[in-house]
Amino acid sequence: MYREFVQLRGRIGKESFGRLLVRVRFCEEMVGKVDSGAVRMPLAEPKKTITLTLSQQNDLLETANNHYFKGNYKKSAKDYLLVVKSGGELDGDHYGRLAQSLYEDKDLEEAVYYYWRAVEGSPTSQLWSYNLAKALFDLNDFPGATSVYKTAILLDPSDADSLYNLGHIHQKLCQWDAALLSYEKAISADSTLY
Repeated sequence: MYREFVQLRGRIGKESFGRLLVRVRFCEEMVGKVDSGAVRMPLAEPKKTITLTLSQQNDLLETANNHYFKGNYKKSAKDYLLVVKSGGELDGDHYGRLAQSLYEDKDLEEAVYYYWRAVEGSPTSQLWSYNLAKALFDLNDFPGATSVYKTAILLDPSDADSLYNLGHIHQKLCQWDAALLSYEKAISADSTLY
């Protein structure tokens, strides 16, 4: 692997020899983790724990939306979760806002679950696919993030951020040719990345 990396050194950038060795060792460790098959699975749906009328659920959703759009993610997550725990069913965008609120509040595990629900409820939403992939990446679930970024790219082939992030994953996994291809596509989609 070292020889291959040195051959690509000119295409990737000029780094010191010591830094190259560190990157190669890191990549070998990451590939080992991915090969072990440790893929993150979504959490289970919370059980119904409170009772709310339909009117109360709708009021809570409105309040949660207001908090969300004002950037008060802790309060919006609390209100969305109350609706879920009362047995209320959210649409894809509400699940996405709940997931984003949890993500902003650094509750990545639960955010991933609700991003999955958002993607399930809004399968053509590139935004929720992108955010799910980003959360999976932050949890070091590179196979999961790769798969979901590919879905986001299918939904919007010109999304430079998804293409760039996919390249970043390939780079972390020492998949140099795939990384370069993704980076090139990202630059083609958005020349300001160069």
